[in-house]
Amino acid sequence: EMTSSLRVLTTASVDSSPSLVLVAPNGSRILVDCGEGTQRACLESNQRISTLRSICLTSLEVSSTGGLPGLLLTAADVQQLTTASESAKAKLKPQRPNPDVDVAAKAKLKPQRPNPDVEVAPSSNHRRRVWPFRLDHSTSPQSKGPTIQSLDIIGPVGTRAYVQSLRHFIRRDSFPVCVREGSVNGELNSVAVGTEGSPNSKQDKSNNGRKKQQKQKAPKDEDPHKLCFSFRSFVFSDDVVEGEQFVVINDLKRQRTEASSTRDLVSYLFTTNPLPGKFLTENAKNLGVPRGPLYGQLKSGKSVTFDKEDEHGNSKTVTVHSAQVVTPPKPGVGVLVLRYPTNIGSLPSFLAQFDCTKITNTNTALEVVVHLATDQMYHHPESVAWREKLPQFDHDSNGAESTDHIWMNLNPNVDSFGTPHLSAARTARQRSMVYPMIYQSLKQPDSPGVTLKIDDKHNFRAYPSMEYQLIPRTRRGLVSSAASSDEKRQEEEELLQLTKSTGALELAQQVLSHSSYTEESPDSMGHLIFTGTASAVPCKHRNVSGICLSSPAAEGGRSMLLDVGEGTVGQLLRTPSWSKSCENSASLTRIKAVWISHPHADHHLGLIRLLHERKCTLSSNPGDDDSRLLVIAPRPILFFLEEYVKIHPRIAHAYRGIDCQHFVDRNEECVAMLSKSMGITGCRVVKVTHCPYSYGIVLDGTSFGRLVYSGDCRPSPALARAGLGADYLIHEATFEDGMEAEASVKKHCTVGEALSIASQMNAKNTILTHFSQRYPKIPPVARQESTQTTGDQSSDSSQETNVVFAFDFMCLTPSNAILASKLTPALRLLFPAEEEANVEEDVGGIQLAKEAMMVPGLFAQAELL
Repeated sequence: EMTSSLRVLTTASVDSSPSLVLVAPNGSRILVDCGEGTQRACLESNQRISTLRSICLTSLEVSSTGGLPGLLLTAADVQQLTTASESAKAKLKPQRPNPDVDVAAKAKLKPQRPNPDVEVAPSSNHRRRVWPFRLDHSTSPQSKGPTIQSLDIIGPVGTRAYVQSLRHFIRRDSFPVCVREGSVNGELNSVAVGTEGSPNSKQDKSNNGRKKQQKQKAPKDEDPHKLCFSFRSFVFSDDVVEGEQFVVINDLKRQRTEASSTRDLVSYLFTTNPLPGKFLTENAKNLGVPRGPLYGQLKSGKSVTFDKEDEHGNSKTVTVHSAQVVTPPKPGVGVLVLRYPTNIGSLPSFLAQFDCTKITNTNTALEVVVHLATDQMYHHPESVAWREKLPQFDHDSNGAESTDHIWMNLNPNVDSFGTPHLSAARTARQRSMVYPMIYQSLKQPDSPGVTLKIDDKHNFRAYPSMEYQLIPRTRRGLVSSAASSDEKRQEEEELLQLTKSTGALELAQQVLSHSSYTEESPDSMGHLIFTGTASAVPCKHRNVSGICLSSPAAEGGRSMLLDVGEGTVGQLLRTPSWSKSCENSASLTRIKAVWISHPHADHHLGLIRLLHERKCTLSSNPGDDDSRLLVIAPRPILFFLEEYVKIHPRIAHAYRGIDCQHFVDRNEECVAMLSKSMGITGCRVVKVTHCPYSYGIVLDGTSFGRLVYSGDCRPSPALARAGLGADYLIHEATFEDGMEAEASVKKHCTVGEALSIASQMNAKNTILTHFSQRYPKIPPVARQESTQTTGDQSSDSSQETNVVFAFDFMCLTPSNAILASKLTPALRLLFPAEEEANVEEDVGGIQLAKEAMMVPGLFAQAELL
């Protein structure tokens, strides 16, 4: 049965922006807006990235593009894995002997081209107009072969420049994208999911397979591409007037301070061709049409001619027309997505673009309108009058029907439904039951929710995971509703009982009873908040890298971010210890500096939102050096920011950029700037082995004493020497012990390798983070932890570094790290090993790693280091 629907991925909140997915009748998907957290929301709702064919941006604001670079990387890598998998399968087929086999064998030993996963554009070429992806200049993208699919990106003027600016840290030359800007009227990517040319297609090349396919596909449309969406974009220039636009963070409305500016906003009208009528099988039988391909031709609107015997046995030629066996076509589906301006004076001219005669016709029924608007704009009398003017439509002979309206509030302060990352919220809540001062649960709205119906049955308020059925029209409307307050309370009770049944709470009580730890406020001591502890890409339970180092409140509570992956700001605002300490102050202005360890996207994509929203909170002179954010980053990231400022000039004076290399060279002026911003006494930076422009950092004089952060790297003796005697070492531990080959190839560390550096460094406390997607909850470790559950300070474990496994929303103080180490066995009871083991093994990747380790001199090649 043919289906189509509209799905809300995320709504406006402190950790998400509005985004939705339009599912076409052929199975392809269109993503509208891609703010931070969109990729995690796709995982939460089982929305596969590989099925996305088009991305439509309503603006170039960070709320629409914050998650785009990460999602493009994932889409490119999924495509690469699919291609590699199909190539591997092809190699398994019997092949004729290759006379050049010896030449190929010798070629394997030659130095290979650097892996695009770890290489970035060299600094000397940063102004070259190269593209991060393979640019497709066609206006109607099609399949590029049996597996390579182009991705359509449509947005305001400037979208092309934004995508090109990503070349400073993204290189996926084999992944084709088609970028279109401004007012466009045409087709979107029309490759159907599961059809020929799709990564999901499965074809039987045998004759029997072809016959079987013909029989199966006969009743269906001849051309599945006709069942996709076409689109028309409407561009509106919005005047952003000083004092009229605002952002809200932690319940505080803060006016923007920048001067008036103009930005382009894009709205979209998505339509399908008229839907084919119902095929009347009985009529076809009565007319003598033989079953098979002729059925498909009739259904697609063609007439067919065939030979038929009459009652006397004589053969005669018969022609049957489609209208004889197919009911008349029905109006196509229409979906209108409106991105409203923020300047209320622009509302009349904005709505005038969407006159009823322009957006409706007899061939299309406008089923639903999605309104991306603030409360003031959506309920304005002009908007209400426009909605009432929309004509009713008639389909399926069920009488006149009205267009439904879905309102997506653009104000993040509403936060009516809380975080869309439900899996992360659930596991964080379980950990908080063990010890809430360290393992904190997410800050959620106190309100029990809001009414979905706004004023009548045709107006609905959007909520995460909301689904609106478009086809079949007999089931048109909302598929499900948001969870009620009673359902949430019941889920909380079930979660508590589940946690108790694991024995984790009982073991945690035993640990606390033997501990001499005295609970103190994080504000009085300074703290470390972990906003993300996953590697590479965000997952359901962990966000990508981000750590917030804060000084005690008595010293000003100044904060520094050690890496700022996508979603870092949202994660920080969801952390109770941060929100409580900053309720009555401009929270983001307390962040004085950002350290970015290397150019990989999972370590810096949250920087843009931080710059935008931090500047919106500033009340001082935007050009004042004391108010600007100190951004210490590798050279490619600074080049990216220079280019991004041309697209968004409003953040031009929001930061001061310093190359990490200046700290390697011990530039006294740069060290003094960081010391002044954070109140530290010293800073050392060393190069580490991961990708070009990778660094580790040693900070002296923090509230944690000497603090060392490795970033991503292989074991680094240089870092161990620089951080000798560290009080706290934060080190990546991407892989478990026994996966040293994979760690070497991908230039990461295993748990054991990270602990060996801690031993060389004589670190008193070691915090492991940056875990592989294999370990969404807690990674395995060979080290025995049973001795850590007691308070016996004379045991052998006291002679070793205290090991803490980092989790999202974990808040450590200088006095509770030992307690966190002892609570690890209790946390393991929450997430048993059998759940961790239920992960599909990348057998091909493991074999590749082992083969690479056998190549003589591979890791002595300078370009790989």
